[in-house]
Amino acid sequence: MSRQPDSVSRVRSHLARRAALESEFFTILLGPDCPHLQRKLFDCLCDAQLEIGRGKATKQRRRGQLHWSGFRLTSRVGFPLMEEAEVIEIVYGAAAEASTALAKFKGRLRSLQHAVNDRLMKHKAPFHVKRPAPGWLQLEDMTGAIGSTEPVENLPKAVQQRMDSATSLDEALEIYVSYPAKKEDTQPSPRILNCADCESVLQNLLVSGPRPMSDLRAACGNCSDATFRRAQKRLALVKFRQGYGAAGLWFAALPGRQDTAGAD
Repeated sequence: MSRQPDSVSRVRSHLARRAALESEFFTILLGPDCPHLQRKLFDCLCDAQLEIGRGKATKQRRRGQLHWSGFRLTSRVGFPLMEEAEVIEIVYGAAAEASTALAKFKGRLRSLQHAVNDRLMKHKAPFHVKRPAPGWLQLEDMTGAIGSTEPVENLPKAVQQRMDSATSLDEALEIYVSYPAKKEDTQPSPRILNCADCESVLQNLLVSGPRPMSDLRAACGNCSDATFRRAQKRLALVKFRQGYGAAGLWFAALPGRQDTAGAD
């Protein structure tokens, strides 16, 4: 009888390799003496926007991909900005979760952003942490290979007027990040979800029992991977795998409901 592959060990091995690769990338990019909070801020934005891998530059350039110092950096699909409040919570942890402390940590985050940018410039890194709109942060690719959003004040007046006439902040941001839009694309994009939205969607889907992770990610729509992971962490979701090989699927469930019938 053939032994089934040890999925848990393979996942652990994969995560360990990825962590080692990211650690090497951050050390080269920010320097081995980079303070913990500076690295945490860059890691937070990088995790939301970039997939890090090995790879050498080729003659044929690929859109959304940058080769730098032996690393292949690929732009993640999804919303490229992160809310300032979410970044503060990730970087500073539980101390920043109280609403009364948010204003104090906003000032600290701005100082931290300047310190990270000084370090990136010192190491001649092709990135810059910017604030393209009030309350939002983004990791900008200075080479233009991956692409980034334009500052609001640089947008054409027609686009700014569309943003002004939007009925909600989400709608205005959707117009902002989709510029320049394709002329043939007339279908409206799905509404941008923040962390609280994702939590609500996940809770509603999982109340009846476990669901495949792929279904949950699709249901959360146009949000960053970092926001999706943050929502999972806040709900303390329990993840498990059913099946092996190509037929296997990862499921998630609310705490105490992983044995509930109803997984699709």
